[in-house]
Amino acid sequence: GSGGGGGGGGSSSAPPSPSAAAASPSSPSRAASASAALAVAPTVPAIPAVRRTLLDCIPEERVRRWAADCRRSHEHFTVKVRDLSGLFAALQRTTEELFMTGPDVDIAALEGELERVQGKLAEQAAVIQ
Repeated sequence: GSGGGGGGGGSSSAPPSPSAAAASPSSPSRAASASAALAVAPTVPAIPAVRRTLLDCIPEERVRRWAADCRRSHEHFTVKVRDLSGLFAALQRTTEELFMTGPDVDIAALEGELERVQGKLAEQAAVIQ
């Protein structure tokens, strides 16, 4: 009856998935160490005795495929991050350059023109009434 001590409390801190444990772009031996860890990790007592370790429950080839898939996904993600980082840096440089340059128009002359046009609009509004 007390053999299920890990049944309720163990589910809240589930072990990492084989893909998380086995995948690392820098060390292919991670899959082998994950397989070794699975080979000694005991299963819950409710699982038939034929399956005594996690490696008995998950085929090693599947763990290796997960590791390869994760490695490829990580490499693809790394390339995307590098590309976006370069794009962000270019946008930042361009934006900073735009803020450092002065306006292309004479602000005082533009303000005078605006006041002149507003005066004409006021005259037209007065004529219409």
